[in-house]
Amino acid sequence: NMIPHKEILALEPSKFMRIAFMARLSEHKELQKKITILPINLEQYNFEDYISGVLCMGVLGHLTKEERESLWETFEKKLKTGTPVLIGVLNKKFLSVPIVTPISIAQQDKNRYETFIKEINCNNKKKCEWVISYRISYKNKVIREITCPMNWNYESEEAVLKELSYANFRCVKVSDTLLFARKNKKAKRVQEIGDLP
Repeated sequence: NMIPHKEILALEPSKFMRIAFMARLSEHKELQKKITILPINLEQYNFEDYISGVLCMGVLGHLTKEERESLWETFEKKLKTGTPVLIGVLNKKFLSVPIVTPISIAQQDKNRYETFIKEINCNNKKKCEWVISYRISYKNKVIREITCPMNWNYESEEAVLKELSYANFRCVKVSDTLLFARKNKKAKRVQEIGDLP
C-alpha cells in the first residue's frame, strides 16, 4: 500500500506457502493487479530487471548458515549500491508458541482460508520442527486441509547483522523482528556493524 506505483515480484518455491500467500492476497483486490508470484527461489531468479528494494520475510529460518551467506553474496553481486533490504527475523517467543496458533485467516465470500501451526517440536533451541496446516472451509465446513512439515533454523538478529556486515552491507536493527540493510559503495568487506547514514 505504501508503494502503489511499484510492481512487486514475490518469489516463493513452496506450493504450500503460495497457497497461504494467495489466501492473504484474496483480501486485497487492489494489490492483486501489481503482484506477480513466481514459483522459484532466489538462486533461480535472473535479476535482469531493475530491483529498487528487497523484502526478505519468513526466509532466513529455512536456510542454513552457509545458505544465508550465499544469499548475502547474491545480494552483494546483483543489487545496485544503496538498494534497501528489509529482513524479517523470527521473534524468540515463536520457538515456544502453542499449537493451533493461527498464522493467517482470510475470508473470501463464503470461503475461509486458515493457516495455523498444527504441531511443534523445539527441543533444540536453534532448530524447530513444525507442521503447518492450510485449511479451506465453505460455509464453516472444512472442505480441504493440507499439512506441511517445516524445519526452522533460528539465528539471533545480532548474528545475522554480523553476517551482513561481512558481506559489504551497512545494517541496523529496526526492531526485534526487523533488520534494515544497504549495500556499501566500497567493495571491501566491513568489519563493524554501524548505523546507517
